[in-house]
Amino acid sequence: MKDIIIKRMVVLIGLLFISIIFQLLTADRSMEDYTQNYINKSLSAKKYNTLKSVVKSKTLYHELKKQKKVTLKFAADNQGSENLAYFPARISGLKGYVGVYINMKSVILHEYKLIKITRF
Repeated sequence: MKDIIIKRMVVLIGLLFISIIFQLLTADRSMEDYTQNYINKSLSAKKYNTLKSVVKSKTLYHELKKQKKVTLKFAADNQGSENLAYFPARISGLKGYVGVYINMKSVILHEYKLIKITRF
């Protein structure tokens, strides 16, 4: 009986460990999806104030406002530190790169807050 309980505990701990590793490995992709969805929801709902609160460049804001839907791709992995993530990114329909700043509340639970998008 004790052997079965120990084996189940080992399996559960192993599954938990694998799940945490998976969450950490997919965090960049999750932040990319989060940012793209944030922009697209603002555009489709015509909530330009929400978009304006994170887009710090007036020209970038007006260029994004003209789009109906965007595709965002991070050009590199996380360049930030601690709980601040920074990604250079490309947005479809726009020339050049933008900088995306995200506050990571929890990487394991994929909880983020978009801080700002800038042109560089």
